[in-house]
Amino acid sequence: RTLRNNLDYLLVGRFVGIKELGIYFFGFNAGLGISLSFINAINSAILPHLCAVRSQPSEFKRTYFSSLKTISITIVPFVLLQASFAHFYVPIVFGHKWIPAIPVVILICLSAIPRPFADAASQLLVAVGKPYLDLRWNIIFTVIFTIAILIGVHGQIIGVATSVLLVHLIFLPLFTLWTTRHVFPRIEKT
Repeated sequence: RTLRNNLDYLLVGRFVGIKELGIYFFGFNAGLGISLSFINAINSAILPHLCAVRSQPSEFKRTYFSSLKTISITIVPFVLLQASFAHFYVPIVFGHKWIPAIPVVILICLSAIPRPFADAASQLLVAVGKPYLDLRWNIIFTVIFTIAILIGVHGQIIGVATSVLLVHLIFLPLFTLWTTRHVFPRIEKT
């Protein structure tokens, strides 16, 4: 995850340029900084709650889906609001020199929507004693992410931000769905 979380910076700096890296870095942090704080706060509570009820299959399932519901009603509206108002708050809060970063802010901000759901699915795998599946997923996702960024650099920083958004919107929901379907039929049989 650490490699993947910094990979786009390395590739943008190498293939697009240092000035563009500065704009991309700003856009990434302005777009995800606040959202990731909320996401991390919610996700830090999921694993202990899941582990506390993992011996009770119906309560375990209810707790997991309750966590997804909490993510849906808190994170999704916040991210959509943040992305919607980027044109207004970026020049006011950060200054007019950052206006060129607004499209990056919006695209990266929107990529936050599927992240907490996939994080919850990762916590689910850990709670059922299958962290190796989460590790495999992270390796696969890092490869996909790298390929997407390498394609995206051809479109400069907007191409990279679009690649980040698309990879997250396509592959993280698939992982969340797969994990949920993988775990719960097995629990219901025991």
